[in-house]
Amino acid sequence: MKAVNLNDLDALQNDCRKDNLIKARYLKRICDARDVQFVDLIRKSLYSSELKNSKLVATIADCIESGQLESVITYNYDDVLERELDRRKIPFASVDGQNRPLPNQFPVFHVYGFITSEQDKPYDNNVVLSEDGYHALYNNAFHWSNIEQVHAMVQTTCFFIGLSMTDPNLRRLLDIAQQRGSKDPVHYAFLHRTEYNQPKKIERIFYEMGVNAIWYGEHSEVPSLIRAITRKDSLPK
Repeated sequence: MKAVNLNDLDALQNDCRKDNLIKARYLKRICDARDVQFVDLIRKSLYSSELKNSKLVATIADCIESGQLESVITYNYDDVLERELDRRKIPFASVDGQNRPLPNQFPVFHVYGFITSEQDKPYDNNVVLSEDGYHALYNNAFHWSNIEQVHAMVQTTCFFIGLSMTDPNLRRLLDIAQQRGSKDPVHYAFLHRTEYNQPKKIERIFYEMGVNAIWYGEHSEVPSLIRAITRKDSLPK
């Protein structure tokens, strides 16, 4: 088995720039050529260093523990939230489409796949990262992950945290939910103000998709914003 060296990664970075889907597609091809498991490479990157305490994860766990959330839908592959729930002895299920939560388990939906710190073939076979996998997901209207997301968007109020909202599949699902549910915006996206040159125009675009924008200046502000919203049972205008 040949290693994936830094020159390969530097070349990808230079050629693909900010297009992460294309980077992932070519990196997967490099892994296949060198008989390297793509998922194992991701696992090594995710868990190579000791996990630090996260105020954001702790705040989300607080909301789960107090019964304020029905589910978490995550686009992350890691088990950081699950570790915090396990530490608090909160029953949960990591759902990747091959299993369903029990009635007493809080569901954490990994809609792009789940990679545990230890090798787990059932989970490892269900990861979406490269461009070809993403296209397959996008084109399958009845894929479990699309159904779960639309259900949450139609039936509940969703908070989008840590997302740029540029994912075309996410925006497509928001449009579908908007057509099926309330025409008034009922969802909220936490957006980093410095990432947008024209925030007012962005607000109008998201508003049409049923999403209100909550702007923040520093990432460290997000946990306190969530705590303020849940404590007051109201949302900032």
